[in-house]
Amino acid sequence: MKETNVLYLKSKIMALPGSLELENEYLILNAHKQTINLGGFLGSFLKKKVEEKNQGFKWNVNEIKTIAKGKHGFQDNVLELTNIHDETYRILVKNFDEWNTAILSKKS
Repeated sequence: MKETNVLYLKSKIMALPGSLELENEYLILNAHKQTINLGGFLGSFLKKKVEEKNQGFKWNVNEIKTIAKGKHGFQDNVLELTNIHDETYRILVKNFDEWNTAILSKKS
């Protein structure tokens, strides 16, 4: 199992913190919007509701069609993943080559 903290680049101006996990044959991205705590019961309830929705995915590694190295500003460790349904996710990782090798080693 491999896991690290990442930034999911949802758009050019929106990045969501999360984690990327590689388990057996699955690649899992967990990314959530973050809010500030407004205090009190209502604030805690709203914070929980906003942050509970996962913006990520759980893909079988064999569903991954392409893996590319992308850029975001000065960062060039962007893992660009496209699956067989042509859904693309851009994820800022610490080491692109390490993740690329790990994912490819799980594909059959």
